[in-house]
Amino acid sequence: MEFEADRELPQDHDDLSLSRRPPAPFHALRLARFQIKHFEPEAVAFDTASGDTHFLAPHTVALLQVIQNTPGMTRDAIEPALAARLSLPITPDFSQMTDEALASLRQIGMLETP
Repeated sequence: MEFEADRELPQDHDDLSLSRRPPAPFHALRLARFQIKHFEPEAVAFDTASGDTHFLAPHTVALLQVIQNTPGMTRDAIEPALAARLSLPITPDFSQMTDEALASLRQIGMLETP
């Protein structure tokens, strides 16, 4: 592996290792390309760009609403807000469901992180 001696760090480099960087905020929802139909408490999202349809479970719908209401939240801030919205305690299962819902929204293109 060769290294370029004169390569500069990006302007936003802050000398923090990746493990010490603050959590990335979830700040951008790309909802313009999605048509969402709610069937309380779940929903279906149609991606007009790809033609794909995605089922959104109740936990995912609530998560999406939390992020829409407060853009720029980090993962650590999302979980208590989501738990309060759903009137549920934060348990390991709840945390796992939240992580899975975040990953699902990222995978289908509804959620971006920097």
